Amino acid sequence: MQDSPTPSFLTDFSQTQLVVFAIIGLLALAVVWYFSFKVPTPVLLGLVLSAAIIQGFKPIGYISLALLATAALAPAILRRSKRQHWSLWPKVITGVLAWQIISVLWTIRIGSVAHAAISTLALLLAYLLARQVADTPGGTRFALTIAAPVILLQSVLTIVFRFAPALEAAFYSSTAALFLSEPDVELMSTGIPQNVSDPDKAGGFLLNGNITSLLMAVVACIYLYEYLKSRKRLFAIIAAVCVAACISTGSKTALVLLVALPLLAAFVVLLTRKKRVGLIVGGALAALVVVTASVLAVTGFKQVLSALPTLGDRGALWTLAGRAFAEHPFLGLGYGGWSDYVSEFFYTVFPTDRTFQIFPPHNFVIQAWADGGIVLALLALVAAVIPIVGSVRLMNAFRTRRPTSTDTLSAASLLVASVWVVAHGTLDTTSFFGENHTIAFVAVVVALCTRDLQEALGNRSRSDVVDASVLEPEPQHISPATPEVGPAGS
Repeated sequence: MQDSPTPSFLTDFSQTQLVVFAIIGLLALAVVWYFSFKVPTPVLLGLVLSAAIIQGFKPIGYISLALLATAALAPAILRRSKRQHWSLWPKVITGVLAWQIISVLWTIRIGSVAHAAISTLALLLAYLLARQVADTPGGTRFALTIAAPVILLQSVLTIVFRFAPALEAAFYSSTAALFLSEPDVELMSTGIPQNVSDPDKAGGFLLNGNITSLLMAVVACIYLYEYLKSRKRLFAIIAAVCVAACISTGSKTALVLLVALPLLAAFVVLLTRKKRVGLIVGGALAALVVVTASVLAVTGFKQVLSALPTLGDRGALWTLAGRAFAEHPFLGLGYGGWSDYVSEFFYTVFPTDRTFQIFPPHNFVIQAWADGGIVLALLALVAAVIPIVGSVRLMNAFRTRRPTSTDTLSAASLLVASVWVVAHGTLDTTSFFGENHTIAFVAVVVALCTRDLQEALGNRSRSDVVDASVLEPEPQHISPATPEVGPAGS
């Protein structure tokens, strides 16, 4: 949970080196621009998904080469996008980007707002690209096939590192880790631990087991979706390996969500088919949760409390956020302002014997408010909710199908992925789209959901028109002066 200092690109290199890097970057940008118009969109998406795993944080830092490369695809992606690709969600994401740019006026750290804006731009472009690929027959399947080797490598490394800590330590201390892992990997060599330093955690290329569990879960849902659509066993295998990697991260949240979210999807299936029964079951489950929570609170169940040691920290941080909101309700604290605020008021919510640490808010709505104010917080909330609502609407569109039909199960996989991202961001340090590694995959989830929903609603509308025409009797024009003639031989 500690917000550790990270190496700064601008301070680590001389002015001459920065100029050289800028020239190289412009040349690379020109090359990406040229080939982005030549390469088929499924191949582009496959490369974007592969780069999402190995971000390439060296030498710039969290504004990774993967983010910059995705942003560089803007001319080609925007040129190929169609009107139907610009549904409500990309419009909201555009609003997020616009407000982030406006928030430069009161930001404290330009680097923070630059990373946020480039991440949002990459999210928007990855969505439009995935939407274009989804309209191409077999396009998504081809893109996922291209990304499969890198995803399997990340999954296998996570599993192996969980059971071979020595091998994990050797990787993070190697030169390769400086290019394949995250910027904070350099801090591990100085004795500053990271989340994966815990022997019960693992992250593969990533340094946070909890974020790795989010990545693996979303990827598993996408490959499960494609397996259900194509029945290619390779995708089922990859989905299973990703689930195993998700469990191997050691994230307790992942274990809870692996059970809870499929049950949620099953509940939505029930609710869309038998509304009254679904409401009764939902009410009973809600009552059970309330009663269980009340009993645990009264009895002070020590084992549960010890399993959630950071819950109190989050409560303290949210209390601090409430205080900051009362002081700066509209504009928030500006990008970088939360760290300064925590530094100033840390001991107003934490005990005086507590070691000082700069904690993020551990809630994506609070983080959005702190960075850009109430407008950004509302936009982030809407952007998080739209995919969930879309997934539920998609499952409702298939309510006449069997609960185990391909359409129903594929829609359920999209619902699980969408809820997982929001649930994780509600209690952790990720945004409504996760973080660098998950941006492209979340974009794919939303693109598939949007495409399928448009098709399902369009087919249902055409079906309704056909059904109405069939049910309506054809007008019969019989002259009143002409008697009705019976069948021959009557």
